[in-house]
Amino acid sequence: MDKILRCKQQPINSDINIAGAYVWDKLNQLGDDFVCLIDAATDQRLTVGELKILANSIAWSLVNIRGVTKADRIAFCGPNTMANAVLRFVVQFIGVTFVPLVHVLETYEITEQSLEAGITVIMTTSDHLYKFDNIINSDSNNRIKLVVLFDNHQYSGSSSSGSGGSSNISSSGSSSSSSSSDSNNYVTYDQLLDEGRGQQLARIPHYDVDPDTDRLLYIYTSGSTGRPKCALIPHSMFVRTAQEPGRYPTFADTVTVMAFPFPLGHMAGSMFLLIQITKGFRLILFDKLDEKMLFAATEKYQINVWPVLGSFGHRLVNSDAVGNYDLSSIRWACVGGAPLASHIGHQLIRIFGLKIKESYASTEQSYITQGCNDDDDYEPGNLGTVVPGCELKVVDMETGELLGANCNGEIFVKSIKLFAGFLNNYQQYRQSFDADGWYTTGDMGYYDDRERVFLTGRVKFVIKVGVNRDFLKIDPIIVEEFLLSHPSIAEVAVVGVGVKDTAGFHYLRAYVVRKPGQKNITADDIQQFVSNTMASSKHLRAGVVFVDEIHRTVVGKVDRQYYRKLVSHEIVE
Repeated sequence: MDKILRCKQQPINSDINIAGAYVWDKLNQLGDDFVCLIDAATDQRLTVGELKILANSIAWSLVNIRGVTKADRIAFCGPNTMANAVLRFVVQFIGVTFVPLVHVLETYEITEQSLEAGITVIMTTSDHLYKFDNIINSDSNNRIKLVVLFDNHQYSGSSSSGSGGSSNISSSGSSSSSSSSDSNNYVTYDQLLDEGRGQQLARIPHYDVDPDTDRLLYIYTSGSTGRPKCALIPHSMFVRTAQEPGRYPTFADTVTVMAFPFPLGHMAGSMFLLIQITKGFRLILFDKLDEKMLFAATEKYQINVWPVLGSFGHRLVNSDAVGNYDLSSIRWACVGGAPLASHIGHQLIRIFGLKIKESYASTEQSYITQGCNDDDDYEPGNLGTVVPGCELKVVDMETGELLGANCNGEIFVKSIKLFAGFLNNYQQYRQSFDADGWYTTGDMGYYDDRERVFLTGRVKFVIKVGVNRDFLKIDPIIVEEFLLSHPSIAEVAVVGVGVKDTAGFHYLRAYVVRKPGQKNITADDIQQFVSNTMASSKHLRAGVVFVDEIHRTVVGKVDRQYYRKLVSHEIVE
C-alpha cells in the first residue's frame, strides 16, 4: 500500500454527461404513476408523470414566452415547497445555470451574492422578494429581466416593506393593480404553467450544454473562515454522484421512502432532490422539521430512511414523543454534515431499531466516502471507503509527511468530481491545492487497516489551548460530544476565549442549553463534570454560559463563526 486510498470499484461511465439529459432519461425509466414527492405540510402529492408535464410546461413558457436564454443566471430563494422543487427540474430541462441562495440570508447578503453571480432571473416568494429590492429597484439596474413568484402571489408595485416582506403583493386570484411596465417582468408559477400548458420542449436540455465549460450551478460556501466563496459546480459532479452505487439504502420488499428536510438553498438540497427522485425514491418534503413532525410523517407516509445530523440525533433520542407514534417502518438513519456522538448512535439503534450509515461529503467534491457496508455492525465514526474515482491521503499538519493507517492528520483528495473553481477568485482556488494537485479539504482524520475513513475534526476549528506556556490543539467537537452525555444538557457549543498575556492561546467556554426541568444544574456542576473526566486541556476555564438556543447554520451545524465573533474581544485571566 502506497498510503493513497483508492476505491477498488471503477467509476461508472455513462454516455450521458449533462445533468438535464441524465435526469430526463432516468425519469422516463420510472413509472408515470409512481408518487415521487409529497409535501409533508400540505399532503400535496406529485407523480413522475405529473412532474414531467409540469416541468416541461413551465420550461416551455420560460423559453418561448418569457425569453429565458442560455446566458441567463437564475437565482432561487425561498422555502422548501412543491413549486420550488418542480422549478429545480425546470432549470435542468432548459439547460441554464442556477444559483441557490440560502433563504435565511437578508438583503445585504442576497444583494452581494446576486450581483457577483450575475443574476438575471429571480425565483422567490412574496415573503422573500424584498431581499432583492436593491438590485431590482436600482437606477442602474438593467440586469433583472424576470421575477417568478412561486407562491403564486401577484406583483402589484414596489416590493419594499423592510424585513417584513413585500407590501404590494396580492393573491393569485386578483390581477395586478399596477400599470407600471415593471409589472410585466413579474409572473407567478401558475401563470407560467397556464402559458405552457400542453406544450413540451423539443429536446432536453433545450439549449446546447458543454459539460466541460458550462456550469450546472453556482453555490456559495458557508464562509466559516471568512467571506463566502462561490463554488462553480460542473455537470460531471452531479452525474457521477448520481451513478455511484450503494449510496443510499434500498429494499427488496418496498420502495425507499426518505424524509427530505435539506434546504433547497443548500448544496445538499440542490443536488439530492433530483438524484434521489431519479433513483426511484419517494421523498417527503419538509420546510421546517422537528422531531414530532418527523415522527408524525414517518407514521403517515411509512418513511424508512431518516437523514440525521448529529445535533438532530440528540433531539430524536431525548424526545418524549417517541411512544406516541408507530415508527416501525424506519430502517435506516443516514448521517452527514456533522458528526454523530457515539452514545447518540447507540441510542438511535436501541430506541428505533434502525441501522446507521455515516458518510463524508463536501460542497467542492460531493461524496468522498461510500458509508459503511449495509451488513456492517455500527462503529461510531466509520465513514466507509472512498467512492469510485476518488483518491485520498492523510498528511501530517506540521511536517507535511504522508501518513499511514491509524495516524491522524489533514485529509487531501483527488477526484473526477471536483468543483471547477471559485467565481472571480482564481487565486483562492489555486491555494486550495497542494503542489501535487491534491485538494485540501480542511478536515482532520485518519483511515484504519481496512481503509475506512474516520473524521476527527476541522483544521480551522481547532482551538489552541494554553497549557504550561505551551499549547495543545483541541477540537471543540470532542468536548461537545462529552458534554452532551450529561443528562441535563440538551445542546452545547464550545469556543476558545483569548487568555491574558498569552497571544494566540485560549481557554474553553461552553454555551449550554439545559433540558426542560433541569434549571437547577449550575455552571460549576458542568465545569466539574468535565474536570472530573477529561484532560486538563479540555477543562472549561473560560466558564459556562446558559443560553436559550444554540446558533446553527442552515443545515444544523454549530455556527462556529458566530461564536468566534461573539468572544473575539474577550480576554480571560
